[in-house]
Amino acid sequence: MLAISCISIPTDGNNMNKEVTLPNFLTLLRLLLAPAIFYLIFIGKNQIALIVFILAILTDLLDGFIARKYHLVTELGSHLDRWADKILMASVIFALLLKNQYYAWIIVYTLGIFAFLVGNIYFVRKKIVVSRLSKTMVWLEAILLAAMIYGYVNNYTIILFSVLLGIPAIDYIRKMI
Repeated sequence: MLAISCISIPTDGNNMNKEVTLPNFLTLLRLLLAPAIFYLIFIGKNQIALIVFILAILTDLLDGFIARKYHLVTELGSHLDRWADKILMASVIFALLLKNQYYAWIIVYTLGIFAFLVGNIYFVRKKIVVSRLSKTMVWLEAILLAAMIYGYVNNYTIILFSVLLGIPAIDYIRKMI
């Protein structure tokens, strides 16, 4: 269990090594995979991009499982996980939108929703509480993005993704009122 719980890194006496956990490392790995997936999609290597995207999604499953099972949930990890999810999803959808030359309005809409969600999560709410609805939407978005990376990019999949992306935003607004 010790090998799973922490990577031993000497620090200057503070408690920083409590934040250097395997789940946080997996989250950082997901952050690093996002630009690689963007690049792979943009140069037309969609099969490789799909494999890397699936690996990134697996890191999301694995980091949460390990963090909960071994009581390694950290504040840093909670913040990084949300950022990693948003950056991964945004990287993939923007690569697909740009590569397939979709209209600017859908890019602006998608950027706006991501900005709203990130702003709401990190600047309005002091504690990160992810609803079951939001988790469900993230997984549906991931499945849809995988299909789109595979080659099913059309107006219907883009609109469906936009709707899935907007549902948590509407839920956050509803809860704020």
